[in-house]
Order: sequence, then structure tokens, then C-alpha cells
Amino acid sequence: MTGKQEPETLQWFALKYKDQPVYAIFDTFAAESGRKAHIDGKVADALRANANALLSQAPDIAGGHIEILASKVKPTGADDDVKKGLTCGLRVLLKAKPEKATEVREFLKGALPLVEAEQETPLWYAIEFPGTGVFGIIDFFTTPKGLGVHLEGEVAKALFAKVDELLEGTPDIVQTELLHTSDLTVLYSFLLGHLLRVGYVSPWYVPHTTSLVLYLRPLQPSTTAGEPIPIETSHEDMIHDAQLDYYGKRLATCSSDRTVKVFDVVDGETQRSTGHTLKGHTGPVWQVAWAHPKFGQILASCSYDGKVFIWKEQPSQGPGAGGWTKIKEHTLHKASVNSVSWAPHELGAILACASSDGTISVLTFKNDGTWGADVFEGHAIGCNAVSWAPAVQPGSLIVPQPSNTVPGQQPAAVQSVKRFASAGCDNLVKIWGFRDDTQAWVEEEVLEGHTDWVRDVAWAPNIGLPRSYIATASQDKTVLIWIKDSPTAPWVKTALDPSASASTTAGASAPAGKFPDVVWRVSWSLAGNILAVSCGDGKVTLWKENLKGVWECVSDLTS
Repeated sequence: MTGKQEPETLQWFALKYKDQPVYAIFDTFAAESGRKAHIDGKVADALRANANALLSQAPDIAGGHIEILASKVKPTGADDDVKKGLTCGLRVLLKAKPEKATEVREFLKGALPLVEAEQETPLWYAIEFPGTGVFGIIDFFTTPKGLGVHLEGEVAKALFAKVDELLEGTPDIVQTELLHTSDLTVLYSFLLGHLLRVGYVSPWYVPHTTSLVLYLRPLQPSTTAGEPIPIETSHEDMIHDAQLDYYGKRLATCSSDRTVKVFDVVDGETQRSTGHTLKGHTGPVWQVAWAHPKFGQILASCSYDGKVFIWKEQPSQGPGAGGWTKIKEHTLHKASVNSVSWAPHELGAILACASSDGTISVLTFKNDGTWGADVFEGHAIGCNAVSWAPAVQPGSLIVPQPSNTVPGQQPAAVQSVKRFASAGCDNLVKIWGFRDDTQAWVEEEVLEGHTDWVRDVAWAPNIGLPRSYIATASQDKTVLIWIKDSPTAPWVKTALDPSASASTTAGASAPAGKFPDVVWRVSWSLAGNILAVSCGDGKVTLWKENLKGVWECVSDLTS
């Protein structure tokens, strides 16, 4: 559509943020008249007309336009085709310190010769949001290998060497997938562009392909964007946890009725006819956790009865066959087991368990089909929650890992990290690491900040950037975000402040920095950039860090 209807639109890219239901459009123009014609054109009209049906928030046109400071556009195909074979890319946002905007601008312009030397980086744009102090880099690649080479290249090294000097916080890096490109003419310099960031697609309809047709497909008539769907589970008592599996196709719930239920999910609704009830616990079941599907359909549950059960679905081989069976019963704890968490799949089938008896246990499935168990003292008066750190080393995405590779041989794989955080009734959060030399778990760090029981802890996913995040929720009605800027830096805490946000009314009934009731659970999005907070007042709030490093409430849901 853009090629035939908008001759002044030079290039047009439709993108999807990797592992996020966020879509974007990046396009370039030779003059302001082209940008205006595009915004008033049929593509923009079609998007506006379908926004209510497709999106959970209105499209956000960043700043009206973006100035392109420097660009590299290298043909990737015959006939000077600059879009042929492009599959992936990066979107990087940089917030300059107030007095360093000029230096950031000149740095990006001066980076062009370094990018020109990268043979596997065909398209690269250095951009500026005028008057905001925000800069960025948009680039595209034909293969993930090319993207990786760029991240380990001279531009990335030079940029991260100047982060502390020039920027407020670390660069915000998102990997993108190309859905469609439209190349109207080949020009090697561009004057103007704009970035259109489309808001989150309704959680009840998240496409599982990269087809642009699916992106424009209407929502199911039975649902409305942003409206919760009530689910009848047939539990006979209070529900304590609900977890979707890796693909979002199955829902597991647990209850004080001592059962676990598993449902298939179709179009956002559970199918009770295909549900299963798992029985065996003799007390309230507090939590369930799905293992990664590479290990099969496996579910863990923990209970007030002091036991952890691991369930596995057996494949159906005929009428009446199949169903869930208990493959492991963990009974080494002497009191309620309050939390279970599977390690990242790269580490293997490993399950951490937290108990009111003050101990933490780690179950490991061995190659001979048996389970090993490490049990150690965690928190003196009880442990409430556990959460695993990402397996990838912090900073490994941008810092080449040391390797003693012999020429002609494959480089050694980056060693994964076994590490998790625990939250306790002693008001502390502890970080535990596994020592290969002693084959034991050791306490690495203690985080102090809460004044009452720490109810939950959640370690944010990380694709290999230097900064790590941990969120903790407490009986003291606070949520703390712990930030570690590099593997050797100390943890720095900051408290979420509901009273400072216009999106929530918590400030009317709670002091600054506190929620109106006990905060029970915290949970990160798959990309690790949005935090969900569940409070005793029946509300779930969503929080995100802005470019100034301030955490803002971006949405709230009332049960």
C-alpha cells in the first residue's frame, strides 16, 4: 500500500518486539511533506480505524518526528534492493544526561565509520527525538548471527564504555522481528523519519505468528480489550495460585480445597470438559509451577502439608488412557512449603522449594532417572518465596566472553549461572549461588530494606544486558526494586510509590511509598520490563521504568 499510494515514503518497516506483544512501524522520508502525507495517508487511516478493535491503547507517535543524524543503507540484494532478506533488528533508546546531549549527538554521528566497517550490518540509523534528550539506534540484519556480531562490535564497545559518562541509566535495548518492509527508492542518507510504537495488543488475543494479516485481524467478538474474563474452576475453597504454561495453552490452579486443577485454554477461555483434578495433598496447596516444555508436561505443587509433588502428564494411547501421574513426592521439609520455582531450562530440570521450617531445598533430576536433593538453612524463622536468576551471565550480550578457542574448533559455550533469591520472615532477601568446586549452595549476598516479612521475590528475565533487577513484596506494604548495574556493582534499592502515580488511587489511603494493604505477589513480564504487583486491596498494578529511571504505574486492574 505504501509503495503505490505514498511516493514520498522512502522506506517502511513493520516490526514486532521479540517475545513481546508490541508492534512498531519505522519509516523514513526525504522531506517533511512526505512525513505529513504518510500520517494523513491510507495506512495511518486504516490503523486509526481499527485501533479500538486491535489495541489496548492508542498508537503512540513518538514526538511527531525523529531526526536521522546518520545512516548506513547497504543493498542486500540485486538491483540495489536494501530490504531483501532482512529478518531481525534492534531498537536502542539512549537518555542523555542534560549537559551531555551534544556529546551524545556527536558520538552517534561519529560512529558511522565504525558501522560502515561491519559487513553484516546492512541498515543502521542514528536518531534523535528533538528537544527530549532522547536518542536512539535502529538497525536491521539478514541473520541473527549478523545481529550478534554487531552487538560485539566496535560501536557497542564504544557506547557502553561511555554509559556512565554520557547517559542516564543503561541503554534500553529491544530485539525486533521484521514483519514486512516496503522500499520505494534507494537513498544513502535520510533527513527525517518517525517511529510509531503501537501499544500492547489485548492479552486475550496475542498472535503466534509474524504475519501482518494476523496483526490486523479483529479481536474475538466475545472479548473486549482490557476486560478480564472470569474463569469457573469449580474449586471448593479459596484459590491461591494460577499459572499458564510456557505456550499459554494450559492453566493450572491450586486451592485450599487441597487440589490442583489443569485446564486447556482456547481463545482466552478454559475448557472444563478437558480439565483434570490432581489430588494427593492433605492441606491447602499454595503454589504451582510449570517446567519448561523441553522436559515434557510437568507441573510442581507445594502445600501446607509440607510436601512437594511433581506431576507429569502421560501421553494418551487409546480411549481412557493418559492423564496426570505423580512422579515425585518430596517430603524432606518439616513444615509448610510455601513456594516452588523451576530453574531456567538451560540449567536442567531443577526445582527450588521454600519452607516455613526455615530451609530451602533444591531438587535436581539426574541422568539416571533419579532425583537429588540439597537441603540447607535459608531464613531463621521461615522462607516465603524463591525466584531463579536468568541462566545467562549479566553483560554477556555486549561483552565478549573469554575463550581459549583453538583455531578450527567451535568456541566454548558461555557457562550458565546457577543462582536464585529467597524471601524470608526475617525481613531479608538472600541470594544463593552454586559452587562447582564444593558442589554446595552458598549465601552470596543479603539484601536489607523491608521492615516486615518479605512475602515474594521475583528476579527479572535478562537477555544478557549488564543491569539486573529483583522485585520484592512485603508485609510492610512496600515493593522494592533492587538494581545491580554490573556483576561487580552493589545492589541499589528504590521503592515503588503508588501515591506519585495518577493511574492509581492508592495515595488517598496510604502514605507515600506504601501500598494501601499488604503486597503479596510480584511478577515480571517475559521481557523483564514490566512488573505486576498484587496487593491485598484486590488490585493488580503494572509498573515500568521510564527513561529517567523513575518507576511509573502504567495500568491497574481491580478484581
